[in-house]
Amino acid sequence: FDPASGQTTGPPAAVTTGTREWRSVGASPDGQWVTLASGPPLEDVYVARSDGSGLRQLTKDPAYDRVPRWSPDGTHIAFHSNRDGVQQIWAIKPDGSELRRLTNYPNQGLRSAVWSPDGARMAAFDQTAFKIIIFDPRKSWEQQAPEEITAPLPDKTQCVPESWSPDGSTIAYNAVVPEAGATGDVFRIHLIDPDGSNDRQLPGPAPDRLGRDVHENWPVYSPDGRWILVHRWHLADQPDP
Repeated sequence: FDPASGQTTGPPAAVTTGTREWRSVGASPDGQWVTLASGPPLEDVYVARSDGSGLRQLTKDPAYDRVPRWSPDGTHIAFHSNRDGVQQIWAIKPDGSELRRLTNYPNQGLRSAVWSPDGARMAAFDQTAFKIIIFDPRKSWEQQAPEEITAPLPDKTQCVPESWSPDGSTIAYNAVVPEAGATGDVFRIHLIDPDGSNDRQLPGPAPDRLGRDVHENWPVYSPDGRWILVHRWHLADQPDP
């Protein structure tokens, strides 16, 4: 994909082979590596070179380790895990060393963390209260004063942060909202400033020619901030959370 033109530059190239289910694939900042999370029943974090070679398993345990995300400098990978009983945000180096827990959040903990462009903040989802929590991953949890962004619309059932804009001014997140003309609640992309202001929904697609609702989620900003890539799907496609 060429962010300058907004066009794909060639046919897709497979990174993985075989029948194993892979989720949450993300490119490292230098484009040389990708993170992957294996699907159930064993949910672990892996890295591989962008051509699919050099597959390396970073975690191996009964817990689920999900949604790995590269730090902006490429030195760490954050993910959420229930390895201590409640899902929290963890970080590990790409060589599998220095595993450490970043959060000790109450209730059901936090999931789906995403780094800010400067690495000084991280946004994650509190699925108990439907809030976005922002904290500093460089500090211990005891030193934190987490910021809370409450979902501005009371009828949302999700507000999962997925991507910061390159200038750090906006967070793109998934929301599940009612929509006129839809047969049920739909996944839509929202943008919000990190202080909780200026929440707005991107225009979503109309139902398809068969009348099926078309959903959008997993937004990712392009490196120049001019584009937001989204995943578009029908409910029958059953995307992974």
